Amino acid sequence: MFFLKFYTKAQISRAHLAWNLLFQQKIYLSFNTLDMKFSKSELADLFKASYNHKLFDVQRFHINKKLSDELVKVYTLNDSKDVIVVHRGSDDMNDWVDNGLHLAGLDLTLTKTYKMHLRRQLKAVKKYGKDNIICLGHSRGGLYSQQFYKDKLCN
Repeated sequence: MFFLKFYTKAQISRAHLAWNLLFQQKIYLSFNTLDMKFSKSELADLFKASYNHKLFDVQRFHINKKLSDELVKVYTLNDSKDVIVVHRGSDDMNDWVDNGLHLAGLDLTLTKTYKMHLRRQLKAVKKYGKDNIICLGHSRGGLYSQQFYKDKLCN
């Protein structure tokens, strides 16, 4: 089940993308120097691919196999500096154990899976620069993305 909050265009630059946005025909994102349009099928496919353990291109987005894994997918676009980092939500036992710890009051940034996502995010920042990165995530991956915006690890 997908559940996320809807954000307006003004709010979206500093928040995770919401599954509800898929109901829009085109989504226009503006992140300081980045201007990008996503179709609803592109967003749906990016979120779906984030749960797939295989690494593959999604429509016009090209996977960086060196920086991607089963938790985090890093995509580039032809002839563009724009980079999309997609964080998967809860999927395995480690994720659900961390969910329980977080619900019990443990700071999100202290969980094992957060630290794994953070390592991948930092590698993407090192290679592409934070100003070129858009973070997306579904469910808990959206929460991680929101934290990375807060920590200025994406634009």
